[in-house]
Amino acid sequence: FQDVSLRLAPLGPGDAREMLAEGARPRLLAGPRGLPPVDPAAVIGVLLAVSDLVACEPRVLEIDLNPVVAAGAEALAVDALVIVGDRP
Repeated sequence: FQDVSLRLAPLGPGDAREMLAEGARPRLLAGPRGLPPVDPAAVIGVLLAVSDLVACEPRVLEIDLNPVVAAGAEALAVDALVIVGDRP
């Protein structure tokens, strides 16, 4: 999609809600093509958890969750890559 939102960690709930309101996300969360809508709280929970991890663990250099599947009130990261190391 080439649709990216960026914020500095740690995120607050308002930051996460703003991210979900940008780009194509509102349309996708509303349930395109007859799919049921996604409860934004499920995705906000994922964003806040990743933000907390990055803010609490300085050795985390990158996190890639791909894909995150969301349906109804649930969101699940199907695959995750976390790169840790010493900061330069």
